[in-house]
Amino acid sequence: MSTRRTDTRSPLRLVHALFTSAVVLTSVFVPAEHASAQVPQVGLTRVGPVDPASGYPVYYEDANGLRLGLCTDPGLCFWVLPDPALPPSFPTNWPDESFYFAAQATMTGAGASFSYLSALEAAFGGGSVLAGDQIVFTRIRIRASGLVDGASYTITHPYGVESFVAGVDGPLPGTINVTRDVGIGSPGDFTLALKGNVGSFLATSGFAGANLPGSFIGDGGTLTAVQGSPFGTNFVRIEGPGANTLFPANANGASRAQLNSFVLQGQVATRLGAAVEHVYAERSAQATVIDVWASSAVGQALVASAGGVSRAMISGANGSFFTRLELGAGAAIPTQVSVTNVTDFPETVWTKGPITDAVNVQTAIFTVNGDLVVTASSSDAVASPVLSVEIPGRAPAVLVARGAGVASGGCGLPFGAIPPTSVIVRSSNGGVDQAPVLVQGVGVPGGVVQPVVADAGPDAIAPSGTAVGLSGAASTGPIATYAWVQDLGAAVALLGADTSAPGFLAPTVAAGAQIDLSFTLTVRSAAGAISSDSVIVHVQGPPIVVPSPDVVTVRDARYNQRNVAWRVSGTTSLILGQTVTMYLGRIGDRTRRLGSAVVDPTGVFSMQQANNTAPFRPVAGDTTVWVESALGGTPGSIAFRLQ
Repeated sequence: MSTRRTDTRSPLRLVHALFTSAVVLTSVFVPAEHASAQVPQVGLTRVGPVDPASGYPVYYEDANGLRLGLCTDPGLCFWVLPDPALPPSFPTNWPDESFYFAAQATMTGAGASFSYLSALEAAFGGGSVLAGDQIVFTRIRIRASGLVDGASYTITHPYGVESFVAGVDGPLPGTINVTRDVGIGSPGDFTLALKGNVGSFLATSGFAGANLPGSFIGDGGTLTAVQGSPFGTNFVRIEGPGANTLFPANANGASRAQLNSFVLQGQVATRLGAAVEHVYAERSAQATVIDVWASSAVGQALVASAGGVSRAMISGANGSFFTRLELGAGAAIPTQVSVTNVTDFPETVWTKGPITDAVNVQTAIFTVNGDLVVTASSSDAVASPVLSVEIPGRAPAVLVARGAGVASGGCGLPFGAIPPTSVIVRSSNGGVDQAPVLVQGVGVPGGVVQPVVADAGPDAIAPSGTAVGLSGAASTGPIATYAWVQDLGAAVALLGADTSAPGFLAPTVAAGAQIDLSFTLTVRSAAGAISSDSVIVHVQGPPIVVPSPDVVTVRDARYNQRNVAWRVSGTTSLILGQTVTMYLGRIGDRTRRLGSAVVDPTGVFSMQQANNTAPFRPVAGDTTVWVESALGGTPGSIAFRLQ
């Protein structure tokens, strides 16, 4: 790595010296015949989303729920900017190494020294500051000199117990010099550090600031007793010949010396952010919908926004979140989606784009001595983007558009070709899907069976309750039999299923709804050649009348100072049993949620809290309570009264 600067304070200078050399090592050199059997199965549990400004995760979390961000206080952390007079800026004014966590301890004696370091470090794969080359790794480093050469020493530390041989596990007689780095690998893969031997994080004994963003686990310069070892070994101990006499100030019984305090650096994450995991657009004649998946720490509140529409995300298990943004009929697909963590202070915004469609490979059927026929669909049923099949060694084959986002067709494989194991279908809007290939027919590729090709016709739209006819008349080859089967949707009575033109009565569909019926035609020749193709019939119900937007009117809002409780009531223009939510502050400010209520059959809602249950009390400058409906529309507000 590049030459590093040293801090002016002695403890951090010691930490820096331990980090500077051998940074590129990726494993500890401990020969099996000299190492102990115990390799501690410890580590961190979660990595936070990547900060777009620095390219590093905003936090790492341990099994105790302690989340540490990059330690960036120049007085309490090893954080040295190239130009300390300027604010940090990536990559022009950014250190080549920084730390989420570090714990260091040293002891010296007459002609002997011992040092221990455990850390979670942020650096760069090539050493120099370079965008896209960010890495994060855990480090455990143990160094000793002046020991009895050839003797075995056991080191007990917060993350395990290990044994080494002086002069064998070190470059010089009587020395031990080992480093274990985990996470130095593929830049940008920050999950690698979760497999390291550092974690849970150590903190000053009695530390209670895990839920206080910005608090420090130590001051980076003072030796302190610690807590947090997963084994309860909140110390470093060396046991072996002469250890107590080599380090008399730290003697801890016969042949043993022990350190009970460390220099710590680390800062509780000030923000938790959100990772936008996946986004795709679904568009039909009725609506444009954006589906958004995100992740964050458990207990966060996320709001997704795109195309002028915002909605709170629903939280799932282990910090997963999801929502659908309904943009309305005819709305264009936005270029990106943003997810705001409203729990962060100040709020943080994370974006992802472009927004692609979702592709679904419905069938990929190869007929022996025939062609590979693929049917796929895009979630953009309005634009019906071009769908192309990718087969290794061949140019992409463009499928024939059938309408409503569906496309199908042959891939142009020559007679006698062997089938691929799978196909990839890619949309011109960016979506992609992969599916295995199903092989049908008899014989082997390269035989003399004359091929047949099924064609079930283009996809169609049919009104609810009407007669629908299918047609396989475009199928080619010496066809001996036709066989139609229904493989998707509400079951219908298919008349003439063994002919080229069967029919059925479309089922009844509710107003504004649509169901898809899928049918597969399989044709066979007398010699055994076989081919299949599918068709989709979109059965649509009658249109529905979209109700007017919900308008909320707040009739009364008061805060009882003595009982510490809120009381809010009002009405809505729609009476659909929807939920309304109350907030303290101006319209649009959702940071102080007072509660919610369900609209009753008369269109009235009312929330009355029990004594001493108000989640927020008004402060100077607060004048307004506002209410919004889960159905959207126009929120209402009113000046609250104090009682």
